[in-house]
Amino acid sequence: MTSRRAAVLGSPIAHSLSPVLHRAAYASLGLAGWSYDAHEVDEAGLAGFVAGLGPEWAGLSLTMPLKRVALEVADRAADTAAAIGAANTLVPEPDGWRASNTDVTGLVVALSRARAGSATAGGATAGFATAGSEPTGCVAGSGRSGWGDGAPGSVAADHTAGSLTAGGAAGRDGGAVPPSPTDRAVGASPASPGRAVVLGAGGTAQAALAALRELGVDDVTVLVRDAGRADALRDTASRLGVSPTIAPVLTDAVAAARVLDGADVVISTLPAGAADELAGARWRPGVTLLDAVYAPWPTAIAAGAAASGATIVSGLEMLLHQAIAQVELMTGHPGPEPAMRAALDEAVLARG
Repeated sequence: MTSRRAAVLGSPIAHSLSPVLHRAAYASLGLAGWSYDAHEVDEAGLAGFVAGLGPEWAGLSLTMPLKRVALEVADRAADTAAAIGAANTLVPEPDGWRASNTDVTGLVVALSRARAGSATAGGATAGFATAGSEPTGCVAGSGRSGWGDGAPGSVAADHTAGSLTAGGAAGRDGGAVPPSPTDRAVGASPASPGRAVVLGAGGTAQAALAALRELGVDDVTVLVRDAGRADALRDTASRLGVSPTIAPVLTDAVAAARVLDGADVVISTLPAGAADELAGARWRPGVTLLDAVYAPWPTAIAAGAAASGATIVSGLEMLLHQAIAQVELMTGHPGPEPAMRAALDEAVLARG
């Protein structure tokens, strides 16, 4: 029996649900010799940790604060990771460690499923079809309907079926590039929504720009507190070849609510509590809100939007699908969604 190892790194790391997800995948796939652990590693320690790994290692998941420094440790980076300037996955290849960003995959799958609006509640099998060496797209799911026909008032992490669109990003030279075979999703998604709003300017917001690009959303407004501190987001947008409007109105709940009015999709990347003042905004029935926060749940903004008839997507959906993509990158097998979803649900319930 071949012994293989993988792990999630970060600081702090004790809260991570990644071991739950990956161990469930290994058990479902019959990978008896595989193990997945959590290690407390900070930015200064990442290079040394990676340098000390042996040939039994199949990959690393990276959480904060390691997503940016990961690109310095990697020998090469997938286009999307290079464009965003952050990676959450390192996988060894014959020519060194390759950095990828499956947060974008997680966002795209979660949003495209909410859009497509098909399937039954309770969980249906889904997998990734591969084009090149990157995970490419989720084929089926479960739950409630999406962007134009969503089930009103739903706050739980609802799931619907969908497919991804071709995506691309930017290479290390900083220029926008067309979709590459290694970033391409199989299938075409339904007609894209007209307008999206992103709350926040950090790393998840930058991943959201890439996800919205893959979904074909051109009209994007990013709400920030201080436009002068959004340079990294502007750089990412330039590498992706997109031009979002940056509005420094997050400190003014009334002005922010005006921007939210009429949006087709809203992605909140703000930390817990930071978007609470927007709970009373006027939410158009049928709008989809993806809140990257998943604890405590529901957040005030999710509950407020749901009360107005919005379709709500929990941050757990993004977490689940980025992990499914990581499993494929590390093992070569499509991540087993039903087993991973069941393990995640059980772990979240156990935490209360």
